Amino acid sequence: MNLRHATIPVVALLIAVGALQPSLGKEIDRWSGQHAAVTEPRTIVAMTNDDWRSLLALTGDPALEGKPFDSAHQTGIGIFLGRRNSGGYAVKIVSMSAHDGKFVVQADEQKPGADQMTTQSLTSPWLVLLIDRPTLPVSIEPRVHP
Repeated sequence: MNLRHATIPVVALLIAVGALQPSLGKEIDRWSGQHAAVTEPRTIVAMTNDDWRSLLALTGDPALEGKPFDSAHQTGIGIFLGRRNSGGYAVKIVSMSAHDGKFVVQADEQKPGADQMTTQSLTSPWLVLLIDRPTLPVSIEPRVHP
């Protein structure tokens, strides 16, 4: 068997086991909080070091300042719910998957339960994800209810 003909079965095997599938943005880390520096709903995809620093600044959390970011291999995702009249709200990631040629991050708003005790103060919940850079363009699909 010559080497050229042996390559086709190897490539087929790699595709079959998923080794040549697009990178699907494996989660590296996540942070969340209740008091973002922004009070309107917003989503951000950070691809550069400047984007990453700006994203972290929007959280209003000084503990995140200077968190490392590898702009060649990582992507930052920020989801800000906007102002809420009490505590008990949070961002929940529903799914992260390839769909229609995009890497889609679906997020939902987690609301406090009817009988749940909450902080009675204004909040602005947020979530930041650090993921391996997907090979597809990133799309964030939040289901936020003002």
